[in-house]
Amino acid sequence: MTWLALAATGAEAADDITAPDGRREYRGQGLVMSVTARTPAQQFAFYSARGFPEDAVRRIAQRCFLTVGIRNGRSDIVWLELDEWRFIDDQNREHKSTRRDEWNALWRRINLPPAYRATFGWTQLPERRDLHPGESAGGNVTLAPPPAVFALEARFRTGGDGHGSLLQVRFDNLSCPRGDTL
Repeated sequence: MTWLALAATGAEAADDITAPDGRREYRGQGLVMSVTARTPAQQFAFYSARGFPEDAVRRIAQRCFLTVGIRNGRSDIVWLELDEWRFIDDQNREHKSTRRDEWNALWRRINLPPAYRATFGWTQLPERRDLHPGESAGGNVTLAPPPAVFALEARFRTGGDGHGSLLQVRFDNLSCPRGDTL
């Protein structure tokens, strides 16, 4: 497993820290970022335990869920913007994350009650947020499971106006757990 941290001024090698639970963690450039791929069984258990209807839970469990945590340890603002993230498979094909508006359209189609929609929304990583020094953000990013391993390239603008240095963090060799869990 390789983690690379790329700054606008050049490349900086970073430690590859893998926890026993499969969580991958990057520390560098004033950021701490973790990524954990969730299994369909974990997704099913989490949302079922919160009373979600089975139809909704089955749809959730069909997606690749990456639980992401980010902490800004810098002295300036770091901009979390999912539009600046890329998911690239080993054939160099890009896979788009599933956006909140796509989930909301699905929830409307299946008439998911508003309380469950709110709970689901609370579990998702914000699509856009400014992280001030010392602030953290966390949640899930979802996408259709890529066919094989893939990389996450996360780009972060910095500074109050977003025109500071560009930070890039790359997670290689990610995969979405699969299996018949339902």
